[in-house]
Amino acid sequence: MWDDFGGHLLPAFHRFGQAGFAVIAPMYRGSGGAEGTDEMGGSDLGDLMETERLAKDLGFIDTGNLFMIGESRGGMMTFQAIRDEFPIRAAAVYGAFTDLGSFLESTPQARAMATSIWPDYAARKDEIHQRRSAVAWADKMEVPLLIMHGGADKSVSPAQALALASKLESLGKPYELLIRAGSNHVMTDWRAERDRHAIDWFRRHATKR
Repeated sequence: MWDDFGGHLLPAFHRFGQAGFAVIAPMYRGSGGAEGTDEMGGSDLGDLMETERLAKDLGFIDTGNLFMIGESRGGMMTFQAIRDEFPIRAAAVYGAFTDLGSFLESTPQARAMATSIWPDYAARKDEIHQRRSAVAWADKMEVPLLIMHGGADKSVSPAQALALASKLESLGKPYELLIRAGSNHVMTDWRAERDRHAIDWFRRHATKR
């Protein structure tokens, strides 16, 4: 269950906890034996959006200072949450694709993944791409965004990060871009520093109480 849930992220959760942040990690439908189908950015976005209510119900979380960090696919989910006005003050992503169409064309493995995740991909290709491609609606990105990417990422090209940064720059949106030379998809060699950059970014954009 922990492997499916993302147990490899626990050290990162610990780092955020030590920095004073409460961490809520959504478990998407269809993963880890849960009911439903994981559409990778479809109706499962609702599982992420529901964490706002959970944060309020817990009672001890400062809901005026919510932040979001997304790894890889989680980055794409973070972009969608921003688009759909999840009430966060800032966000950080790493290893995220920003243009699903070009990502799926980048490797044979990525192309094969499409029909595996979306059986009706051929019939709904344009719709699937549009919903999951932040470059298509960068004008909706109103939240300060820290984009991090490994320069040696073999899973998602750094060009994906650069494409979104270029769009945000042209639109005058608040963002920072960090490409780490030699780092892989999830910046394994730089994970503590990666999380520290995100923590500093969140603190910079927090509302003082």
